Amino acid sequence: MLAMDTIINGLNVTGVMLMVFGVGGMLVWPVIALRKTKRCSAEVEATVTSYTTLHSSGHHAPGTAPNHVEYDSMQAAIFSYTYEGNTYTSGPEVNTNGICDPIGTVRTFRVNPENPQEYIASKKRNRASNIFMMIIFAIVAVVGVVKLKQ
Repeated sequence: MLAMDTIINGLNVTGVMLMVFGVGGMLVWPVIALRKTKRCSAEVEATVTSYTTLHSSGHHAPGTAPNHVEYDSMQAAIFSYTYEGNTYTSGPEVNTNGICDPIGTVRTFRVNPENPQEYIASKKRNRASNIFMMIIFAIVAVVGVVKLKQ
């Protein structure tokens, strides 16, 4: 048993907490994502106006970072869009393949009419993020159940 496991009256509290967090996340995350999707209802055309350089956080030695692209620095696109006569800047948007859109590329963003600085840059990435988070919450819940059975 791990040192961090706390057993109270024969109940593994760590397992209960993990299970509650995992199941709670699986129930709450879709609601949060759906609310943002509903808030961001106005479509605008966003144009790549510049780039910024993102630097690796340095948490992993080269070749050891799990399941993501290793980089020392990476270019990320900055988009500009106009909503109701005001210009806003997104930022920085990284393509999943690590290749920046050329300057002048136009994409459709969805913005929140009440707060145009809140936007959704890509339905596809938003969906992938939601699926990823659901998988993480499910894994946490399963780990919690396994700890309860120990």
